[in-house]
Amino acid sequence: MADDGLYVSVGPSPVRIERALFAAYWSYAQTFGVFIDRFEVPVRKDFEALMERQQYDFRRLTASEVKDVGRNDPCPCESGRKFKQCHEGRPLAGAQL
Repeated sequence: MADDGLYVSVGPSPVRIERALFAAYWSYAQTFGVFIDRFEVPVRKDFEALMERQQYDFRRLTASEVKDVGRNDPCPCESGRKFKQCHEGRPLAGAQL
């Protein structure tokens, strides 16, 4: 980043990539849900449980949420996983990527 406040990036923006991945994930989930309902595939409960678990992957934590969290503590995103297996090392909300 330059001292005058200008920022030049080469390649796609990580923020836009993250948003595009979420949009693709949401579209996939909706399409697959319609497929399950339309053809009465008996995996609806399993599919909903999978979507429930995966939703936490798209949440970005703030610096205040991770301030005092240890590696083996539960992740503040409430996924039920340890912090080291969930959000450790991921960009924080509001961080310049």
